Amino acid sequence: MSQRHIKLPSFGWIVAKLFMAEPGVVAKSDGLLMAALQYVDVPGYAALLIRRNFTDLALPNALMDRAHSWLDKLPNVHWNETRKQFKFPCGATLTFGYLEGGRDADRYASAEFHMIGVDEVTQFSEQQYLDLFARLRAPACRSCNFEQEYRRHRENHEHHMKSCSLCTELEVQKRRADKGNLPHLNAAHIPLRMRSASNPGNVGHDWVKRRFVTRLRAPAGERLFVPARLDHNPYINRGEYTMSLLNLDPVTRDRILKGDWEARSMRGVLKREWFEVVDAAPADLSIVRYWDTAYQKKKTSDFTVGLKYAVARNGLSFILHVARTQATPHEVESFIANIAGQDSRSIRVVLQQEPGSGSALWIDSMSRGALLGYPVYADQVKGTKFERSQPFRAAAEAGNIKLLRSAWNEAFLEECEQFSPDEREYEHDDQIDAACGAFNYLTAPQKYEYIPVHTPSWDERHSGNDDDDRPYFPKSRRFPRRGCW
Repeated sequence: MSQRHIKLPSFGWIVAKLFMAEPGVVAKSDGLLMAALQYVDVPGYAALLIRRNFTDLALPNALMDRAHSWLDKLPNVHWNETRKQFKFPCGATLTFGYLEGGRDADRYASAEFHMIGVDEVTQFSEQQYLDLFARLRAPACRSCNFEQEYRRHRENHEHHMKSCSLCTELEVQKRRADKGNLPHLNAAHIPLRMRSASNPGNVGHDWVKRRFVTRLRAPAGERLFVPARLDHNPYINRGEYTMSLLNLDPVTRDRILKGDWEARSMRGVLKREWFEVVDAAPADLSIVRYWDTAYQKKKTSDFTVGLKYAVARNGLSFILHVARTQATPHEVESFIANIAGQDSRSIRVVLQQEPGSGSALWIDSMSRGALLGYPVYADQVKGTKFERSQPFRAAAEAGNIKLLRSAWNEAFLEECEQFSPDEREYEHDDQIDAACGAFNYLTAPQKYEYIPVHTPSWDERHSGNDDDDRPYFPKSRRFPRRGCW
């Protein structure tokens, strides 16, 4: 960390690290704001502070409100309401922004920032966070670059060589630099910094924990994590604050009060331990490949998921395979056709049909095009995703759903743990939606055709006519229209 500091009235020396996590108090936001103000005395410096939406920025005592309380009384510091930006006497800027939708990152595409601070980073997806690194850049210092090139070239020549054109050119530039024509650019030497702060929980809990807390595959000295506890903040009424947190569920309370990143959310309706992972499945199974489609190739978009689901005669269910991709409509059609070819023509391909005529037309086009020759069925879904998940949840809780051991198991189980009634609590539910759709399709009551058969009278049954070979059925026989086996 750079040893350069600035001092603001009554706020002490400014210190910040990469990731700060403090349980439910505002000190982490103070740290972000202090880090953003660290180089505001350098001409050309620019900092950006991000929240999920503008409403969060404008809340009382939030980042922007806190910045106003610090900076409004300082001389020659001007606030631009249109740009949401503070401008300092030397020309440095502090900008406040938001990143709610997938296209909001384009607002900063042509901008350059020396520092970006993300408050409540667990409200973002990992890809949204990583995209911000493209906005961290600084201009080059022509003076320093020239000095390095001049020194490197002169090391190869003990004395100036008249035959070397580069030596001559460098000497001319050195005379210009000595006269001040190549000024030193201080902004080029400000370190590029990404800072973030958050409490445990929210949709990005898992990736933030993996990236900063457990530091999976992180180089030494990178992705620093600064934890904090309630005892570290002497400026909060601990007693009343603790009493108010007692109204929360134990997991949420531990996350906010203790900053516990290991606490598992109780809001998830599907538990990891409900799904037994097995090495083999029975041979006699009723199998479908159920598709939940999406048509965006962006990394933040939903997945197209094809889940191979099977039900055995004893009522146990097996998830045999999960194929998923993020692709364009044409690529999705090719992907579905390729997976169908890898399965078998005897396995039914079930396409989820959303309300509206567009989905029905697409399914009809697939059955006559890419999936021609395969048994294709449409499954009309009704109700919310959470409502459709209840039968699947009950079977999983009873231990009746098994997973065939494979590389996709962990991603499926992580999605199960995040799935909840509130869609704001998780990022993706495509695998769960496909699994619930397949379960409901295979276990739905079957429609039957009642075929009338001849029922002989008493006289016919006792006529002694041995030539009548017709079978006797006391009642109508029922034949299923769509069998499972």
